[in-house]
Amino acid sequence: MTEKENIYDCLYIYGQQTQYKPDICEAFRLKFIILKYLIGKQYAFVCDVFKQLGAVREEGFWRTSFNNIDSIVAKLQEGGYEVETLERAITWLKRTMYSPMLRRELGKKVFVKLPTKPNAIWHYLDVQKRAWGKIAFESSKEMGEILPEGTVVRQKVGEEENYFLVVRGGDLQPLTKRSALNIAARTFGPRTIAYAVEGELMAVRADEVGLLPDEIFSLIVRLRPTKEYRQKIFLFYARDVPLVSELFSLVNISLSKGSFRLREYQKKARTRGFIYKPDERRFLKQKRIYERKFSDMSRNRKEFV
Repeated sequence: MTEKENIYDCLYIYGQQTQYKPDICEAFRLKFIILKYLIGKQYAFVCDVFKQLGAVREEGFWRTSFNNIDSIVAKLQEGGYEVETLERAITWLKRTMYSPMLRRELGKKVFVKLPTKPNAIWHYLDVQKRAWGKIAFESSKEMGEILPEGTVVRQKVGEEENYFLVVRGGDLQPLTKRSALNIAARTFGPRTIAYAVEGELMAVRADEVGLLPDEIFSLIVRLRPTKEYRQKIFLFYARDVPLVSELFSLVNISLSKGSFRLREYQKKARTRGFIYKPDERRFLKQKRIYERKFSDMSRNRKEFV
C-alpha cells in the first residue's frame, strides 16, 4: 500500500452507500492533502492553485486559511478535481446516516434472554446518559433483563466484546461495535452542553458529551486546530461554531454558550501517537494508535448502518 493510499484509508470514512473517492481531501481543518496520483501538468496545476491562493506546504499538507479555503476549493473544482471538505462530509452524514428522518424512540419493554457464557459481563446502552449500564443478575432469576426494543447491549468476556440489538419479541440481533453505536445514536435523548469562545478558539466540554459513534468522533478530531489536546475539552476554531454545532446536532446535542474559561484546562499533551475518547465518563482512556483507528474504520466500511 502506498503512502497516499494509507492516508486515504486513515481519513476517508464515507461508507458503503457510495464509492466516491475525492482527488483532494481536507484531511484536517484547513489542511488539504492530494490523494490522487498526479504527474506533470496535473500536479503543477494543483500546486499552483494552492500557492497562488496563499497556501503553504506543511508536514505533507497544504495549509490554507479561512479567507482562502472557499476560493481554493472552487478553483480546484473548476479544474475538474473532486475536493472533499469537512463541511461537505458533515452535510453528507446529515443527509444519510444521521438524517433526522432516521431518529426514533425505543420500543416497548420486553424480557430479553441473554446467552450464558462463563465470565460474561453484560451491559446495556443507556440512551439518556449516553453511557453503558451494567446488567446485574440475581441467582434466583433466569439470565435475562427487561429492556426496551431497540436497545443496544454488549457482552464482554475478557478483552472480547460482542454487540447486539434488542429486536421485536426480545430476540437479539448481532451487530458490529460500529453499527451498534450508529443505531444507538439515533435514539439518544436530547442534551445541551456548554461551549466557550476565547480569542480564535472554541471549546466544548468533552466529559459532558458521552459516547460517540466513530463517524462523529473522527470529524471532531479532524476539526481540531492543533495536534495538542487539553484534558476534558474538545478544541475547535471559533469561526467553526456553526459547523461544530451542526456536527453535534447529528447526535441530538445542542450547544449553548457557557461561562467556563479555557484556562481552566491548561494541561496539554501531544497526540502524535494516541487519541483520547470519552468512554463511560472517562475522557482520558487511552485508545488505539491514531492511524490504526482510522484504518480500521476504512477497512470496515461495509459495517456502516
